[in-house]
Amino acid sequence: MRVRSIVAVARAAFADRAGAAVDAADLRRTALAPSGVRRLDSMENAMKKSTMVAVLCLLIGPAMALPQEAQRGELAESILAAKERALGEPFDAKVRGYLKSRMEALSLEQLAGLSQQGADADIPLVLGSVTSDLVYTPVTPCRVFDSRVSQGGPGPIPANGQRNVLVAGSSAGFPAQGGFPGGCGVPVGATSAIVNFVTVTPAGPGNIRAWAVTPGGVQLPAPLAAILNYGSVVGLPAIANGVAVPLCNPAAGSCSSDLRLQADTSSTDILGDV
Repeated sequence: MRVRSIVAVARAAFADRAGAAVDAADLRRTALAPSGVRRLDSMENAMKKSTMVAVLCLLIGPAMALPQEAQRGELAESILAAKERALGEPFDAKVRGYLKSRMEALSLEQLAGLSQQGADADIPLVLGSVTSDLVYTPVTPCRVFDSRVSQGGPGPIPANGQRNVLVAGSSAGFPAQGGFPGGCGVPVGATSAIVNFVTVTPAGPGNIRAWAVTPGGVQLPAPLAAILNYGSVVGLPAIANGVAVPLCNPAAGSCSSDLRLQADTSSTDILGDV
């Protein structure tokens, strides 16, 4: 009876999945052959394993039958939904579509790993991504550097001189450059920041150039384009411009600073806010 019940379950399962028929009569004859007990036990064990395989096929078969694109889409959707529940509000529709498209480009194994992390999943291309597509993430307005001695800075950048400043992280070096103690919340690893640059009481006409400190190697030369033009104008002691600038990428090497500034032609004090 035990062999018969196992045979019946396995036969029904396999017949439904693959159209295969199990000859129950042959199995019974084998079980009742001269080496009866050993064959009976062997057949029971074999049929138990076969039954388990058949049941698993019935359970996971429909999911495996979905195209991989559909599976990736469902996993991406579940990851985004978990993030939104944790935030307490939905993503902007355009941002949501962008994030979903980036996740759908991952493999099923990568998406499964993200799904297991739930609300803590590190969705690709978020703040600090070192790839070309960066997502803007606001921070509380904060001063990262101020060269004015009265504000704790080192003094004006000399004519045609250069100076490196910190933007990311929370090191003890911010007060020495006139910045907010502990930094402004820009994480280490961010590769770009929008900075509002302000030149104050310049000695004459000139311009500021800004570019990333080269990680762990020879510093790249200054770019040809300036981010801000200034001059000594009566009644106009300060001139400002907000611009996105690249930062030193710690993934490519050691970064002692993030941004290099150059004051062309005339010296000037300069401050920067994020």
